[in-house]
Amino acid sequence: MFLSLATPTTLVALSAPFSASVQAAATPVISQDAPVPVHRPGTADLIGFNTSGTYLLRNAFHPKPPEGIFAAPIFSSLIWPPDRTIRLVGDTRGIGLADLVGFGGKEVWVARNNGNGTFSPVPGRTVPWFGANEAAGNWSIERHVRVLANVRDVVGFGEEGVWVALNKDDGSGTFNPPKLVLKGYFGYVDGWRVEQHPRVVADVDGDGKLDIVGFGSDAVWVSLNAGSGTFSLPTLALNGSFTPATGWDTKKHLRVLVDLNGNGKTDIVGFGDAGVYTSLSSGDGTFGEPRLVLSGAFGYGGGWRVERHPRFVVDVDKDGFPDIVAFGDQNVYVSFGVGDGTFSSPPTVILRNNFTYFGEGGDVEWMVGRHERVLADLDGDGALEIIGFGEEGVWVSWNDGKGAFGDPRGMGRTFGFNGGEWGGGSVRYVANMFGY
Repeated sequence: MFLSLATPTTLVALSAPFSASVQAAATPVISQDAPVPVHRPGTADLIGFNTSGTYLLRNAFHPKPPEGIFAAPIFSSLIWPPDRTIRLVGDTRGIGLADLVGFGGKEVWVARNNGNGTFSPVPGRTVPWFGANEAAGNWSIERHVRVLANVRDVVGFGEEGVWVALNKDDGSGTFNPPKLVLKGYFGYVDGWRVEQHPRVVADVDGDGKLDIVGFGSDAVWVSLNAGSGTFSLPTLALNGSFTPATGWDTKKHLRVLVDLNGNGKTDIVGFGDAGVYTSLSSGDGTFGEPRLVLSGAFGYGGGWRVERHPRFVVDVDKDGFPDIVAFGDQNVYVSFGVGDGTFSSPPTVILRNNFTYFGEGGDVEWMVGRHERVLADLDGDGALEIIGFGEEGVWVSWNDGKGAFGDPRGMGRTFGFNGGEWGGGSVRYVANMFGY
């Protein structure tokens, strides 16, 4: 993962198979299942990896955007299968340009961003670890978590524990040798499973450094960031709540980490059976007792399903407090954050029969895993738009700045499912690629 210790970011929420189980919506962490940070409002670009290579669509609000779409035969899904490899974006050199980062069979590869809509045609090798081959650690999608954030370091939750490869910070985009910084914690051999135990990197104590939060079998554990790529031994942050011991299941329930009250400390939001629960950070690596703040709304008992209904916690009305945006069967809803860990009730309908599981005619139209839905500021007004990667192309619903959204408008066929062109082997992101 790349750790950004202090740089403020505007975040984009991304729906993906595992983001259904946990989402770190308040931290500048990049993974294939988590939000992508956008450094300045209004500068999000669209980038995707499919069987042909890498495609980039520049934001039209950028000054002098290049014409058309850039495609390069690098990181193709034919060579980088998503069931074995990971393709991400991140500023590995600290110059404001997002590079392409691939966790391959033998090592981590980086294709440098040239700043003009192109990337280095031959990715460079950077870390001989975190790969799928035996010599690179036998890392796998099914067993291990690898994420990126902006201190330009790589962090992985592997077999034996937590590994960190610090960026050399010399502008080369390369890394120091990886180190096992937490042996015996948060790893596969200690019982941690991708499909059961979300592990997230977020600042829970407000010191500007990203800590480790792990949802274990019967407790939530926190390892505070000690600096220099190391972490303290895990401490009990919350006993029982949000874990399998009390009925929480990644196939049924979402867990989100986000600062709800604006104090710089990440809190927990859980979409459980009975509705929405919140647990505020105590500031010392622990969390307060969970509260049921929205009874019946957005929960499994109310018909909401992980495999059908994306839900995000992001600020859509620009008041500084995250809101809940939920894509239901026929409506898109918002519950506005109050700033104390609670949300407005009942939820407000903001769109009907758009970006939802069922369309206006009752047919299935938007499916998780096939049609990603994203929230990002595209026009620089600080308000997040809804972006949907649909069947035939990309659709955008513009935010009026107060959390109300207009009817979706088509933005072209690129990145649409298009009969499988952007199907199961593809990855699509909304990300700031050029640091404007």
